[in-house]
Amino acid sequence: MLKEQEEKIRNLFERQGFWEVDKIRIRYITDTWVQFSCEKKVVNGPTEYLNVQYTLIDRIKGRSFDVKVESELQQFVSMLKQRNEEIIRLRKKEERLRSLLQS
Repeated sequence: MLKEQEEKIRNLFERQGFWEVDKIRIRYITDTWVQFSCEKKVVNGPTEYLNVQYTLIDRIKGRSFDVKVESELQQFVSMLKQRNEEIIRLRKKEERLRSLLQS
């Protein structure tokens, strides 16, 4: 039981600092305006926002608002996943350096 608790705590700490891509909030403000937000897993961490609005240029191009929202959401999630991958890469570098100090 104690090992399970230790592992849960360790997993919580390992996940700290990542963007919660699986918990993106979607809020429609008007029929032509939607806001996405995603929090970073840290105490008092930042929240990334993306506002998507249907513009005159979109209307001229014949792009529907729904298509624009879907593509912007995919780009937003992709950007946050890249940030998480960068965090993982840097943590691996830190671990390698720590292992050098211990040997």
